[in-house]
Amino acid sequence: MSRPIIEPGVPLGQARQGYDIRQLQRRPARNGIADFGTTTQEIHLPAFANVTNGDVSTGVAWVWDFTTWSGGYVTRSTSPSDGDHFSFMALLSPQGSIWQFSYTYWIGPDYGKVMSSIASLGYELSGRPSGCPQGKIQPWDVGYGDALVYLSPSGSTQDCYNVAETQALVNGTGIFQVIPGGDVGAPLTDLTDVGSPCADNVGQDPYTSVNVMDGGPGWYRFKLAVEGKNASSSGFKFRISSATLVRLDDALAN
Repeated sequence: MSRPIIEPGVPLGQARQGYDIRQLQRRPARNGIADFGTTTQEIHLPAFANVTNGDVSTGVAWVWDFTTWSGGYVTRSTSPSDGDHFSFMALLSPQGSIWQFSYTYWIGPDYGKVMSSIASLGYELSGRPSGCPQGKIQPWDVGYGDALVYLSPSGSTQDCYNVAETQALVNGTGIFQVIPGGDVGAPLTDLTDVGSPCADNVGQDPYTSVNVMDGGPGWYRFKLAVEGKNASSSGFKFRISSATLVRLDDALAN
């Protein structure tokens, strides 16, 4: 005799009544974020490297260049300066998932150091000035909601100085790895949440040693910014060709 399909959360009495639509479907998403989360996200930088979609320094833009592996790059074309930056959104979900941030970039004699940082975004905030907040994501500026607070993971600064200009790739470990350890929508305030039940006493996953942050599953904004330069470099130039968030399994983490 066959046994009924029982989804988690379905009362046993209901399950015994036979098959129904709830038993044959995945559980619905909670607050718009699926239980099983998302997978690898390749960021389409041409869409985000402008002032209509993200926090971008004056003069920073996407340049089409088909000699570049990705077909172009984000840069400041004239007078590159310390502090030049751009940002983009991405979804990290579900709770406990392991994410690796990587990007491809250029190196050269007049390039600066690029620092990666992350901030959580408000989702469906009731403080939205007008209209329906459902499905809406807080903007990067302080139009409404709390101001974004960016945190930079350890080891997230890449020195882009090199004697000759060329394209470079990060190695297999990426720039940094994080685990959203908070509840759905919890804001990010700590990249190594010692108090998380999924972390050890130093705020890391005890199995993989990846940092467990207190931010929960939800929308985040990633910023790439020029932060100083190598003493040998003559400038603060940067070129970012691509950016990717890869969801890792336990074997690949760290």
